[in-house]
Amino acid sequence: MAPKITHGQVATFAAVAPQRVAGLFLVDTRAVADNDVQRANRLTVADRAEREGTGGRLAESTLPNLLGSTTQERRPEVVASVRVPVRAGTTWSSAST
Repeated sequence: MAPKITHGQVATFAAVAPQRVAGLFLVDTRAVADNDVQRANRLTVADRAEREGTGGRLAESTLPNLLGSTTQERRPEVVASVRVPVRAGTTWSSAST
């Protein structure tokens, strides 16, 4: 099972060792913790990612949550550019920080 890390830990690593981080792609992040329903959903998605990988159906089912409907309808180049890192993999966080 992949280690669970928070976005804060990733950001701290990037600040401490910037020479080791070419870039960060933090998606759907916010300052407040998830409520119980959001946390349960996130953990369900993370479990599925660990079982099935992040490509294929999981990536495609995640894309609508990452981009607004206008972008999805009118900016296929943006959808395509987001699809690449999503299909490549994501670090999942189980912490509510």
